[in-house]
Amino acid sequence: MMLKAIGLCVQLNHQSLQCPVSIPCHVKLQILHMTGIHDIAVDYCGCNQQAVKTCATFRLLEMFHLLSLVSKTSTYDFYHTLERMSDNTGLNTPPSCRAALMHMLIQWGEWAHDVTGPEGTKPGELAVLCPSCPWPGINLPSDWDQDKSRFLYLLLICIDVNFHLKNQIMLLYSRDPGLSIGWSYFTAHEPYEDYVQRSLLLTLQQISTCVEFSTMAKSNTKFSKGLRYTGVVAISCGRSEIVLLTCVRNMDKGERFNKYANIAPLAAAAIHQFSDLLWVVISYDITCQWIKTIFTQMTLHWPSKLQFNPDIRITPLVPKFHKPGHKAEEHEQFSFNLTEGVGLSDGECPKRIWAGHNALGNSTKTVGPGTQQDLIDNHLGFWNWVKYCYMGEPSLKLAWIHIHRD
Repeated sequence: MMLKAIGLCVQLNHQSLQCPVSIPCHVKLQILHMTGIHDIAVDYCGCNQQAVKTCATFRLLEMFHLLSLVSKTSTYDFYHTLERMSDNTGLNTPPSCRAALMHMLIQWGEWAHDVTGPEGTKPGELAVLCPSCPWPGINLPSDWDQDKSRFLYLLLICIDVNFHLKNQIMLLYSRDPGLSIGWSYFTAHEPYEDYVQRSLLLTLQQISTCVEFSTMAKSNTKFSKGLRYTGVVAISCGRSEIVLLTCVRNMDKGERFNKYANIAPLAAAAIHQFSDLLWVVISYDITCQWIKTIFTQMTLHWPSKLQFNPDIRITPLVPKFHKPGHKAEEHEQFSFNLTEGVGLSDGECPKRIWAGHNALGNSTKTVGPGTQQDLIDNHLGFWNWVKYCYMGEPSLKLAWIHIHRD
C-alpha cells in the first residue's frame, strides 16, 4: 500500500511546517528512497511556482554515492534495484525516473562552501595529496638536500595504463565537457590536446626494440575501433599508492610513442609538482624505450609549460613483475634490485590501484567524455581518501609492538 493511500501528506520547502499559501499537488509525485519508489501526496510551497514531479531523499543520494564508490555499481543498476524493491513482479513498475536521478546526483554533489566559487578553483585543488611524497617545506627536514640523506627523499612515481577503462565515441566535448576536469586528478583537456593531436602513431616495429608488451601491441589494433579512448593512464606514488593530482589522462590510441604524446604531459606534471627535488625515480613497464629520447623530445617538441629542470636526476626502472619479460643484456640499470635508495619497492603499485577500478569500465564505456572523466575522478578521490585514512595504521601497530617489546 502506498503512503498516499493511508493519508500521508508532506509539505515542501518549509521544514515540515505548514505553508500559509500551500498548493496541493494534483499530479503523481514519485519519491526515490532506499526502500523503493513511492507515490506520496505533497503540498507545494505557494511562495513560488516551481512544480516538482520527482525528488530523492538525501539519505538515498548519500547511500548511492558510497555504494558506487565501494562496489562500482552503475546508476542504471541502482535505479533498477529501486524498481524491483517497489514491485518485484514487474506488473506495476513506476514510470522511469532514472534521468531525473542522474541530474539530482550531479546537483547534490556540487562544489560549495567556497567564496570564490567554481571559477576560483585551481588545478588539482580538489585532490587528496599524498603525505608520503617529499614536499620541501612541509614534511622534509632542513638538511634534506644533503648527499648523505638524499636517497631518503627521492620521489618514486609509477606510470601505468588501464585498458579496461575504455570510452566509446558517444557525445562530443561540446555536449559533455565535464564539470571538474583539471581540478583533481584528470589533467585539463585543452592545454595539451593540440600537442597530442600533432603526434603521429608509430608502428610496432618502430616502437619496440626490446619486447612486444601488450601495452605496445594494443596501440595499433582493431580493439580501438569505435572507441574515443582505449584506456586511462595515471601516475601514482610508489610508496603509498596514492594517485597524484592532475596526473591522469585518457589514451587516444594505445600509447602514442611518437613524441610520447600521452605520457609526456603527465610525467612533466608530476615532476613539476616537486620541482625543488633533486632525484626522481620513474617506474614504467616499458621505461627502457620511453626514457631513451625523453630529454631530446622535451627540448625539440614539448611545449614550454611541460619542460622541467634537466639537472634533476632521473632514474628509470622497470617494475619487478615486468622485468623478466625484457631482454637480459644491458638491462641491469633498470632493475629495482640493483638500484640504490629504492629499498624493497617493486614499482607495481599501479596494478594494485587499477585492480580495484577495472569494474568501473562498465560505467565509463558508454557515457560522454566529460561524464567519464568526472566519474573516474570521483573514484580515484575515494581511493586516495581510503589510503590516506589507513596510512597511519601500520605505523601505529609497529610502535605498539616496540613499546611492548621494550
